[in-house]
Amino acid sequence: MELDFEDDVDQLSLEKLLDQRFDCSCKMKIVMDKESVVSRVRLSNVMLDSRMNDTRSEFQARVQGDAPVYNPSVGRWLSMNGNTPELAYRNSLDTVNTASVEGALMYVQAEGINVNEQSVKCEPHSSLAYYANHISPTYSEFVAMDGGKCTNEGSDIPLACKVYYGLDGTSNVGRSVGASYRTGDRRAPYPDCLWFSFPNSCAQKYRTEKMDECRNQYPPGLCPLGVQPDGDACTFSYKILGFINIDDLVGITSMGYRNYYEFCSNGGVEFKAINTPNGF
Repeated sequence: MELDFEDDVDQLSLEKLLDQRFDCSCKMKIVMDKESVVSRVRLSNVMLDSRMNDTRSEFQARVQGDAPVYNPSVGRWLSMNGNTPELAYRNSLDTVNTASVEGALMYVQAEGINVNEQSVKCEPHSSLAYYANHISPTYSEFVAMDGGKCTNEGSDIPLACKVYYGLDGTSNVGRSVGASYRTGDRRAPYPDCLWFSFPNSCAQKYRTEKMDECRNQYPPGLCPLGVQPDGDACTFSYKILGFINIDDLVGITSMGYRNYYEFCSNGGVEFKAINTPNGF
């Protein structure tokens, strides 16, 4: 299943995105990296191999601070980080979380732009820090991921991350895609919110700590550029379709501000939810 966009189109209109989304039968699926600032939603067409070896295509979104860059040599949108197409391709989905479009927008509203959730004023929060309440039966257990690494539970990575490679005597189940629902948040009660986890190579270490030796010893879930998943050598692949600048989407740039930081620094408040003993 493919979205019908021209290769040279870099920004998607929300209307076109939603038209395409509602015409397909798949679920739309939030990726957030602790190092990123929430500013854009990037859409990927991700080939997933489930536990039942049923390879299928799904539309998912990722919230991050840097826009993808079109690489004419391979005819794809890739990460701006990486000095070869192969590395840039890997860096886009190197042990990260993604979401349905509903889930991405829910997170941006509830925790990204909520001024009461920002640890640093005018810097939108973008790390996936909360766990959802239900696991989709066709996926593995969801794992929160930050900086290219499984997020610790206490002082250690969770069991669901260790089984990607059979660490510490656990069963080796492989690099399976995880998923969970994230619904019922009163700050942003969007329906059909799903969050996903995509484990790549050496998921027990931060991206900046991953040496080739570790990546080779603990192989990736992401297929090499141009290779489709078979559930054995690799589990998922993706194609970036474009991006939406959230500052454009919500109207901040049309008010004369270059970005959310300028808007917020000038006293602008996009969303403010107060957490009381009885909830929001």
